[in-house]
Amino acid sequence: MTSRSLPMGIVLGLAAVLLAGCTGADAGAGTGGSHPSAEAGGGQTFTANDLVGVLDRTGTTLGVDGQLITDAQLKDAVGQVGSESGLIQSLGMRDVTYSPETCGTMVTDALAGGAPKDAIASQFRAGSTTITVASLADRRLTAAQKEAWTSTTDDALDRCSRVSVTFELRGTRMSAFVTMKKVGARTAAERTAAVEQTISFSSGDTNASSVSRTVVAVSGNLLISATSTRTDQTTEVEAQQPAVAPAKAVDTVVAVVRKGWRR
Repeated sequence: MTSRSLPMGIVLGLAAVLLAGCTGADAGAGTGGSHPSAEAGGGQTFTANDLVGVLDRTGTTLGVDGQLITDAQLKDAVGQVGSESGLIQSLGMRDVTYSPETCGTMVTDALAGGAPKDAIASQFRAGSTTITVASLADRRLTAAQKEAWTSTTDDALDRCSRVSVTFELRGTRMSAFVTMKKVGARTAAERTAAVEQTISFSSGDTNASSVSRTVVAVSGNLLISATSTRTDQTTEVEAQQPAVAPAKAVDTVVAVVRKGWRR
């Protein structure tokens, strides 16, 4: 990770940490919508290769070039120093200071819970957009797992709606201030929720900021997440890449699964 990208990597890692603890609202609470007839794939299950195929066809359908990351690559990245996954794990440790403390407790508990052993995922990164799909290998998701992907109590989100985080990395003390709020989003998926985050980060004379919108959705046995992020460190080349609205990304994944992604 370069010195330029390190602050923004921390910002994006922090965003993912907070979303792990609090991703949005119940679809029936006005932030999303339920579409029982729109279930993509129905009882269809997925393999790790299937998820890569779904995202490959999704990128083609959207007309954008990007980087496909497999389940194995995502799992290998966890714990690697300097990687976004490594930062996420570090920011979830107990020695990181969260204010209010109840937010830190929620985040560390969420990260400590881990994922089922047969959980699989794949990711597509294109410019400022990241699309993630996840499921259980060759197995159906439970109703509770589907519910947890998009739903949380208002109290849980309130605990992290405005939070300060301080931590140390490479011997340097760093701090960030984050605001989170529920926002409206509708997709063709069965269940949808959305969160907007604003993050400002400082470390000595280094400052960085970002605004991101994440839409999470459930469609059949597929969990979908799409995030679009604007930062103050976006390069000219990155700025020229087409942006994909998170809701459109989710709708495209749903359509690809429904129509079939295998060539």
